Amino acid sequence: MRSCEGTGTVIRCLVGALVWAAVLASAGASRAQTRGNLLEGVNTIGLFVALAFEAEQCGIREDDLRSAFAEPLTAAGIEIRDSKIDIALAITVDSAMPKATDGTVYGCVSMIGVEGWTFTGYRKLRFNKRSLVTKAVIYSNKVKFVSPVAEHPANIARIVGEMSRKFVDDHSRDN
Repeated sequence: MRSCEGTGTVIRCLVGALVWAAVLASAGASRAQTRGNLLEGVNTIGLFVALAFEAEQCGIREDDLRSAFAEPLTAAGIEIRDSKIDIALAITVDSAMPKATDGTVYGCVSMIGVEGWTFTGYRKLRFNKRSLVTKAVIYSNKVKFVSPVAEHPANIARIVGEMSRKFVDDHSRDN
């Protein structure tokens, strides 16, 4: 993150941070996308959570997100397993804590993503003798959110729960 030095620059940085916060907050929840009813027949999933950048400093914990996402799934009869799964669901949270030069934290900004994929096999690389496992993304949903640090963990857990309910709704439509 760039340094905000000097009175004029600090003001520009504050305005910039507020503009980013407004843009991200106004983005709101996006609509999930299923591709050609590809959730049809999905009964078991693997659930993975990854936190990046300053998510932990914003108070976000993997266990809280896993619980928030798992509850609507299990209530809908979708089984969560570690192996022999129909699809993998990855929850990713990338967060940042915008700060002034004096260290004052403005809040937390997070991008929450849920992506579902299935592995489609191995593909030989044209430029190399090796092969790699390929995946097909069959579900994607992303949300941007800004809030004060103290409220951020609860807000993110709530949003992850809403994203899980959206996944369950999309799954129900496909089945």
